[in-house]
Amino acid sequence: MSATNVEVPSYPTTLTLEWLKQNDHPLYVRNITRPRGQLAVNFPQQNGRVKVIKIPRTHLPIHLSLQLSWDTIMQSDDLRACLVKGVLEIVRPDEAEAELSSEGAIAETERMQLSEFSAKHTFMSKRVREMEHTNATRVDPNSAPLEPLGIDTNVIQPRILSLIEKLQNGDISIKAGLSELKTMEDELRETDCSYVITNGPGGQIRNYMQKILAQIRSRPSEYDLTVDDPPDMTPEEKADESRREAMARHFQQV
Repeated sequence: MSATNVEVPSYPTTLTLEWLKQNDHPLYVRNITRPRGQLAVNFPQQNGRVKVIKIPRTHLPIHLSLQLSWDTIMQSDDLRACLVKGVLEIVRPDEAEAELSSEGAIAETERMQLSEFSAKHTFMSKRVREMEHTNATRVDPNSAPLEPLGIDTNVIQPRILSLIEKLQNGDISIKAGLSELKTMEDELRETDCSYVITNGPGGQIRNYMQKILAQIRSRPSEYDLTVDDPPDMTPEEKADESRREAMARHFQQV
């Protein structure tokens, strides 16, 4: 067989755990919670203990059979429940491997590997240094106050505020920040997008958020709050309205 005649595996329309195991394929699952959050899936062990696998908050597929044997995977009622409820989906191995080897996956992996603790520690260290510098070079108290933000931060999601702080302080790269926003795409609101466009870095992030903002604004409203002008009254209705007004004036005079 020539090198060009590579056999491409055929997959059924609906992938199942049983089919993947029987055909010796790896298991990749994707977190599709909305809004996307971390999942903890229980896998019973032969020794009676339970191993908990955390499915991170990411759009990337997770290679589950790399962490667990197929016998352990098949024993998990919790995993099957997640698939039935629609918070996890099985991803075709060829599609998962292509996605994981893409350039965007590198930035997303960087974001996941950056723990909240280390990011918070780095941010606080820089903030302390900035406060020390500000105190050392305090400005005239009679000078004009700083201009307030154009958007009330109380209406912005805390994760957006945290992300912008990290980007402004150089705690994460532009690629990692963009990947984080893509993970939150279904959760973003108009105020979030406007805040990122105004306070975040330009370039890729601003262009992406402008696209999302345009999509949000183009969505039809759930309720039509417009009120049409009432139609003109007929001659009969006008005459009746005049009689009612005359009677009202009469009773007011009595």
